[in-house]
Amino acid sequence: MSILFSFLGVSYVYRNPIYHQIVFAMIIFIAAGRLVYLLRWSETAKQIPIVTKQTITKLFVTGALLFGFGFVIWNMDNIFCDFLILRKLSIGWPFAFFLEGQLTPQFLMRT
Repeated sequence: MSILFSFLGVSYVYRNPIYHQIVFAMIIFIAAGRLVYLLRWSETAKQIPIVTKQTITKLFVTGALLFGFGFVIWNMDNIFCDFLILRKLSIGWPFAFFLEGQLTPQFLMRT
């Protein structure tokens, strides 16, 4: 638990977006590992019907793919931030909305 609070404490002080991306990805990988453990090796895994396991797996894979896509967009937005801002200013609204890189990852990673 102290490790979690250490990450949270550093998050408030260290405002680098790459740090936040790495920590968020670690949380997702930990959740994925826990899911695999619960569905395959835990005592309760024997009580879960195969159809339910398949449904859980499909839902998790869909969520992981959406998260991965959002994560890529988030990274691209951070890398090309200055270029995208110049493009948004040059094309103007409402079309500049489609170059807004912060909205799409937030939507995809929380779906």
